[in-house]
Order: sequence, then C-alpha cells, then structure tokens
Amino acid sequence: TNMVNDTKTPWDAGTVELPQTVVAGGEFSFSFKLTAPAESGEYGFQAQMMHNGKPFGEPSPNVQIRVK
Repeated sequence: TNMVNDTKTPWDAGTVELPQTVVAGGEFSFSFKLTAPAESGEYGFQAQMMHNGKPFGEPSPNVQIRVK
C-alpha cells in the first residue's frame, strides 16, 4: 500500500511505503518528507492511498499550504 500526491500540483511527495498491513477500518500513523514548490504561493495538497497501482478509499482533505 502506498500514499501518493493526488493533486497534480508541483509538490514532490514521492511514495511512502507502509511497513505493515493495515486491516480494513484500522489506523496507522506515518510521516514523510515533502518538497515544496519552488515558487511562492498557496498550493493545495491531497493524498490518496494506492494498492497495486489503483487508488482506493477516500482521498485526504485538500489542505492549502502557503509557500514563502
């Protein structure tokens, strides 16, 4: 299972591998590094879980982040 940037904006989130299986309805917390766009502005960031290259579940809320 992977987490990927799903907003088509210039964020570079890469892929975050989950180190263990998470059962349906379960929870797992993880952290990851995010490279901000080079230009100042306000950008949305949203993520989507993927399994075998296909999205599943609900995407995360689209969070607006200000880059200075």
